[in-house]
Amino acid sequence: MSPRTDLDWLIDISNSAERIDRALKLKLSIECEELFFDAIQYNLVCMGEAVRKISSELKHEHSTIPWHLVAGMRNRLTHEYFQISREQVESVLVEHLDPFVDQCENLATKLVKQSG
Repeated sequence: MSPRTDLDWLIDISNSAERIDRALKLKLSIECEELFFDAIQYNLVCMGEAVRKISSELKHEHSTIPWHLVAGMRNRLTHEYFQISREQVESVLVEHLDPFVDQCENLATKLVKQSG
Protein backbone atom coordinates (compact mmCIF):
# COMPACT_ATOMS: atom_id res chain seq x y z
CA MET A 1 0.00 0.00 0.00
CA SER A 2 1.48 3.31 -1.03
CA PRO A 3 1.64 6.17 1.47
CA ARG A 4 -0.93 8.89 1.21
CA THR A 5 0.09 12.09 -0.52
CA ASP A 6 -0.53 15.73 0.30
CA LEU A 7 -3.18 15.68 -2.42
CA ASP A 8 -4.96 12.82 -0.63
CA TRP A 9 -5.03 14.85 2.59
CA LEU A 10 -6.30 17.95 0.76
CA ILE A 11 -9.10 15.85 -0.74
CA ASP A 12 -9.94 14.58 2.76
CA ILE A 13 -10.26 18.19 3.92
CA SER A 14 -12.61 18.95 1.04
CA ASN A 15 -14.71 15.85 1.71
CA SER A 16 -15.05 16.69 5.40
CA ALA A 17 -16.06 20.24 4.52
CA GLU A 18 -18.71 18.89 2.17
CA ARG A 19 -20.15 16.72 4.95
CA ILE A 20 -20.21 19.73 7.28
CA ASP A 21 -21.97 21.80 4.62
CA ARG A 22 -24.62 19.11 4.08
CA ALA A 23 -25.25 18.81 7.83
CA LEU A 24 -25.60 22.58 8.21
CA LYS A 25 -28.22 22.73 5.46
CA LEU A 26 -30.54 20.15 7.02
CA LYS A 27 -33.58 21.28 8.94
CA LEU A 28 -33.64 19.06 12.00
CA SER A 29 -35.47 18.47 15.23
CA ILE A 30 -33.64 19.55 18.38
CA GLU A 31 -32.68 15.94 19.13
CA CYS A 32 -31.19 15.37 15.69
CA GLU A 33 -29.52 18.77 15.64
CA GLU A 34 -27.34 17.79 18.60
CA LEU A 35 -26.23 14.63 16.84
CA PHE A 36 -25.48 16.49 13.63
CA PHE A 37 -23.49 19.09 15.54
CA ASP A 38 -21.42 16.24 16.97
CA ALA A 39 -20.87 15.01 13.41
CA ILE A 40 -19.79 18.50 12.35
CA GLN A 41 -17.27 18.60 15.18
CA TYR A 42 -15.99 15.16 14.18
CA ASN A 43 -15.42 16.36 10.61
CA LEU A 44 -13.55 19.39 11.92
CA VAL A 45 -11.32 16.96 13.82
CA CYS A 46 -10.81 14.96 10.60
CA MET A 47 -9.83 18.14 8.77
CA GLY A 48 -7.34 19.00 11.50
CA GLU A 49 -5.87 15.53 11.38
CA ALA A 50 -5.48 15.79 7.61
CA VAL A 51 -3.67 19.11 8.09
CA ARG A 52 -1.29 17.46 10.53
CA LYS A 53 -0.45 14.82 7.90
CA ILE A 54 0.29 17.28 5.08
CA SER A 55 4.01 17.61 4.54
CA SER A 56 5.87 20.41 6.28
CA GLU A 57 7.29 21.42 2.92
CA LEU A 58 3.87 21.99 1.36
CA LYS A 59 2.63 23.87 4.42
CA HIS A 60 5.75 26.04 4.36
CA GLU A 61 5.37 26.73 0.61
CA HIS A 62 1.76 27.79 1.23
CA SER A 63 2.17 29.50 4.56
CA THR A 64 -0.69 31.93 3.90
CA ILE A 65 -3.12 29.04 4.43
CA PRO A 66 -3.96 28.99 8.17
CA TRP A 67 -2.83 25.40 8.76
CA HIS A 68 -2.01 26.08 12.42
CA LEU A 69 -5.52 27.33 13.17
CA VAL A 70 -7.15 24.18 11.80
CA ALA A 71 -4.70 21.90 13.62
CA GLY A 72 -5.28 23.94 16.78
CA MET A 73 -9.05 23.55 16.46
CA ARG A 74 -8.56 19.80 16.07
CA ASN A 75 -6.52 19.74 19.26
CA ARG A 76 -9.14 21.69 21.19
CA LEU A 77 -12.01 19.52 19.94
CA THR A 78 -10.05 16.35 20.65
CA HIS A 79 -8.48 17.18 24.01
CA GLU A 80 -10.49 20.07 25.46
CA TYR A 81 -13.98 19.18 24.25
CA PHE A 82 -15.67 20.27 27.46
CA GLN A 83 -13.99 23.67 27.32
CA ILE A 84 -15.12 24.70 23.85
CA SER A 85 -18.55 26.17 23.35
CA ARG A 86 -20.99 25.65 20.55
CA GLU A 87 -20.72 29.36 19.80
CA GLN A 88 -16.96 29.04 19.30
CA VAL A 89 -17.43 26.17 16.86
CA GLU A 90 -20.18 28.04 15.01
CA SER A 91 -17.92 31.09 14.77
CA VAL A 92 -15.22 28.97 13.13
CA LEU A 93 -17.78 27.56 10.69
CA VAL A 94 -19.13 30.97 9.72
CA GLU A 95 -15.88 32.96 9.61
CA HIS A 96 -13.11 30.57 8.68
CA LEU A 97 -14.27 27.31 7.13
CA ASP A 98 -15.13 28.40 3.59
CA PRO A 99 -11.98 30.49 3.00
CA PHE A 100 -9.78 27.67 4.33
CA VAL A 101 -11.50 25.02 2.22
CA ASP A 102 -11.31 27.24 -0.88
CA GLN A 103 -7.56 27.62 -0.37
CA CYS A 104 -7.15 23.84 0.07
CA GLU A 105 -9.23 23.05 -3.01
CA ASN A 106 -7.27 25.58 -5.09
CA LEU A 107 -4.04 24.02 -3.89
CA ALA A 108 -5.34 20.52 -4.71
CA THR A 109 -6.22 21.67 -8.22
CA LYS A 110 -2.74 23.13 -8.61
CA LEU A 111 -1.13 19.85 -7.47
CA VAL A 112 -3.25 17.85 -9.91
CA LYS A 113 -2.20 20.13 -12.79
CA GLN A 114 1.46 19.85 -11.79
CA SER A 115 1.32 16.06 -11.70
CA GLY A 116 -0.59 15.60 -14.92
